[in-house]
Amino acid sequence: MTACPRSTAFWTGALWMLALPAYATTLFSNGVNSQTPPQAGVGIYGSNTSASSFSISPAATLASVSFYSLECCGIGWSGTINYYLFSNNGFYPSTAPFAQGSASSYKQSTIYSDAATNVVNRYDFNLSTAVALSANTTYWIGIRLSDDGSKPFWNLVSSGISAHTGSDFNSWNLQTGTGAFALFDTTFQTAPEPGSAWMLLVGTGLFAGAGWKRPVSSRHIECGDGPSRPADHEVAAGLAGRR
Repeated sequence: MTACPRSTAFWTGALWMLALPAYATTLFSNGVNSQTPPQAGVGIYGSNTSASSFSISPAATLASVSFYSLECCGIGWSGTINYYLFSNNGFYPSTAPFAQGSASSYKQSTIYSDAATNVVNRYDFNLSTAVALSANTTYWIGIRLSDDGSKPFWNLVSSGISAHTGSDFNSWNLQTGTGAFALFDTTFQTAPEPGSAWMLLVGTGLFAGAGWKRPVSSRHIECGDGPSRPADHEVAAGLAGRR
């Protein structure tokens, strides 16, 4: 018996499953769902860098970051995210990052707005290169945005402390509260590009066409989960022979 061709719905679902994002493990989150109403931290635009501390357990590889900004007045920000990872130096970040990079491709989502034109945006971005982190070790993540559009602040959560500095990393100042952020071990995935979507549709059409061309009369013989079903005229002939 030949195998039964899968239905169009099956292949459509299978193809689109390839485009779904992978499930990520949250390595760290400091209460990013409780940062509203917004609390202004330090500006993270231009030459201003703000850093917040964290530790993870167990050891893992950091691949992507979400952080939350506080922006105002409907101006909007669109630029480059610069990020830095520092080791701990007492109660401060070290004077030089052990990893850094920039992201010009990211996802922006507005999660809060009010009548006073305060807006909290979430930015999801991938690290240029994934970074291995040790367990139970204090690190700091620093964020600085290119000075385009609005002048965002890192939205604060009430716990912990954060550090900020100007043009270099040699002089850090501490502030109560940490920037709202989360860390993940998997890169963020995006929806299929237009070309990929068309290829999926074409592939689905080919599968559908293959199933449509198969003769209907043979389906009850070649398909199905159980034994083949005899044709109606064969059943009628068998009944007549018993009389």
